[in-house]
Amino acid sequence: MSKVIFSISYPIKDERREEYLETVRELKNYLTNERGKKYSVYESKTRPNTFNEVYFCDSMDEYDAIEDDSDEITEMLINRIVDEFIKDGKTEYKTLIEAV
Repeated sequence: MSKVIFSISYPIKDERREEYLETVRELKNYLTNERGKKYSVYESKTRPNTFNEVYFCDSMDEYDAIEDDSDEITEMLINRIVDEFIKDGKTEYKTLIEAV
């Protein structure tokens, strides 16, 4: 079974940084503590206010279920991030499948 890393990268509005961090902290807490997901958020070293949400999945099945497994709280927090914080609606998705 290959492991999968799924990431979403995006810049946020500079003036909304603190609110974004509060929201994404709440999302991380919920996903990791309540839903048992392996999820982290990183900021780019070279591009301030550009963040990467990263999901670590133990199998392709777990990866395939990310969207279907979403609940009301997860959807609310993700929608807030997308609607209020992402600059110009620019997102980049990347899926990495373990090779060896």
